[in-house]
Amino acid sequence: MTETKKLEDLYTDSSLLDEEEIASTIFPLIAIQKNTKKIFIKSEESTHQQKIVAYVLAKKLLASNGEIESDRIFASEVLKDLGLKRGTVDGELGKLRKKRILITDKKTDGYEIPVYKIKEALEILTKNK
Repeated sequence: MTETKKLEDLYTDSSLLDEEEIASTIFPLIAIQKNTKKIFIKSEESTHQQKIVAYVLAKKLLASNGEIESDRIFASEVLKDLGLKRGTVDGELGKLRKKRILITDKKTDGYEIPVYKIKEALEILTKNK
């Protein structure tokens, strides 16, 4: 006989984000300036895709802790903050969208990693290590 689940069983007190896992994975790749919340890439050995994924995950952590308003990123922001070329950024964002690791916010044209894709995003960062 199966147990009937109620709405109450779906509630949780914890976050869906495993902040510790995300932080420990992106730590070797990025740094965040405390007063401005600007994200810097520390690792030149990372691929362009890894840099973008680490950047998006850092924004997700900042937003989940109320440090910034939104975790959405924009191509122009990635160009400026990461210093990558336009073709590189557009190409990598396209690849991440095709893999459905990044989704597009139709209202703002911004991108984000949905919570259910964080594990896959973390796998990109740990590839080739």
